[in-house]
Amino acid sequence: MREYDKKVHTDIDGSIITENLCLAAADCGLGSCWIGHFDPKLISEILDLPENLDPMAILTIGYPTNDEMPAKKRKSLEEIVRII
Repeated sequence: MREYDKKVHTDIDGSIITENLCLAAADCGLGSCWIGHFDPKLISEILDLPENLDPMAILTIGYPTNDEMPAKKRKSLEEIVRII
């Protein structure tokens, strides 16, 4: 906790840790998917977590498939960036 304004950085720290795990997985040739939309109470029950722990993220890690993914239709840079 930052003393002068009492800011708690738990969510920020958890995000940094999760992203570093994604980068480490990629460095090992693995794919990952960061899942942030989940029911923390349900996950705590499924994993039988102690009451003092709150799940912040789910990170799936595995070998990517060799199957071709369909190309995503993306907007052009000119459609989403405006220089003022």
